[in-house]
Amino acid sequence: MTEPWVPGAPPRAAWSRLTSEAFDLLVVGGGIHGAGVARDAALRGLRVALVERADWASGTSSRSTKMLHGGLRYLKQGRIGQVRRALAERELHCRIAPGWTHRITLVVPPPVRGTRLWLRAGIALYGLLAGRAGGARFWRGDPRYEDVLIDDANFVLALVEDARTHGACALNHVAWTGSPAPDRHAVVDRVSGATGVVRAGTTVLALGPWAGQAPAGSSGLRLTRGTHVVLAGTPGDDAGRLFLAPEDRRPLFLLPYGPGHSLLGTTDLDVASADADPVPTGDELRYLRESVCAQFPVARTWSAVGWQCGLRPLVDAAGGPGSVSREERIKFDPGARRVEILGGKYTGYRRVAERAVDQVCGLLGNPASGRTGRMRIPDPPVPGGPEDRIRRAIQESDAVRLEDVFARRTRLADWGLDDAATVRGAAELLAAHNGAGERAETLARAYLEQREARLRVLRGWES
Repeated sequence: MTEPWVPGAPPRAAWSRLTSEAFDLLVVGGGIHGAGVARDAALRGLRVALVERADWASGTSSRSTKMLHGGLRYLKQGRIGQVRRALAERELHCRIAPGWTHRITLVVPPPVRGTRLWLRAGIALYGLLAGRAGGARFWRGDPRYEDVLIDDANFVLALVEDARTHGACALNHVAWTGSPAPDRHAVVDRVSGATGVVRAGTTVLALGPWAGQAPAGSSGLRLTRGTHVVLAGTPGDDAGRLFLAPEDRRPLFLLPYGPGHSLLGTTDLDVASADADPVPTGDELRYLRESVCAQFPVARTWSAVGWQCGLRPLVDAAGGPGSVSREERIKFDPGARRVEILGGKYTGYRRVAERAVDQVCGLLGNPASGRTGRMRIPDPPVPGGPEDRIRRAIQESDAVRLEDVFARRTRLADWGLDDAATVRGAAELLAAHNGAGERAETLARAYLEQREARLRVLRGWES
């Protein structure tokens, strides 16, 4: 979505600090990797600034399959080390972020065309690699195993807030426009229109799919698009499902996603360039619908109420989209005093951030070692009703636009609960908070128009 900014909004309080203090590190990009880098560096005692040109996690990091997982299908590709490392991070987060992680049983129903031995063998190995062999019941008629669900977007915000707790200066909706000198970085506040310079001795670029488009960014990425659909219906229990699409035998997930709803995904298609708001095609929606209905005939009665479409930044390699490794590449430019993160999975963000900050500390001559493996991440607030969640998003959680409120902080848009009355109430609160109460109706109308455009995309679900 592209919403109008509130014109004439005053600079936010952190803007003065961002453009007046001197920092050891500027982190550009507020997805899971950028937030992880900022928190790691702040915990080591570095003076850290973090900027994101849109909202926290507004790109790939809010459009994932909502899991910390090792990637069962990568075992078939022989990537045992990759799976082991991811599962180690999954288990670590169950210890340091217990309020954010929720174990789930994933059932593998009989495939449409026969039973696949590799699935049973993979489930057994997956449990062993995770150190939880008891959760991998591969011998059953419907084998099952464990993984972990997470609120991807709000977990990123939790990392940002914890970085602030440890001294970081973090601002969303601030664009980095380049570095006229290695320790000078031009920025624009997209809320107020103010421009300024951040003084920082080192830089980490964590730009996700946009790594090749930003000033001084690198190429070498292969972008693929993944679409999820939110369905009003469930298989009737709290377990998730992993099943094979009859068309191409790709593994798909059907996961619990809020009361009475499921998240179905995902597709995996090459795309030529990064789009800030990618849109699923009719073919993708039909593929997902035909796949889920073939496996679960009851799904024909479920309606599609929302969708999420994100881009995966993969390190370029030959082969089909699903065969390309999700491992990261960290590029180090000592002359520019810059570290750049390319690729990587959500689950492995902490380890990637630690490697990046190790490089920064080397540049700064700082011997501090990483602490994120043992520092607990604060629990999420106790969830309230929609009105309380909207108020908290605007007043306490950096929401600047209505999309920030409904698509990420509250997820009300995913379940079709962003009705006109709710949106207008949120617009009044948002505009008043930004000192432009007279613009509330304009903001609400623009959001509702974009909401209708998003819902029109779902016509491809039925066609």
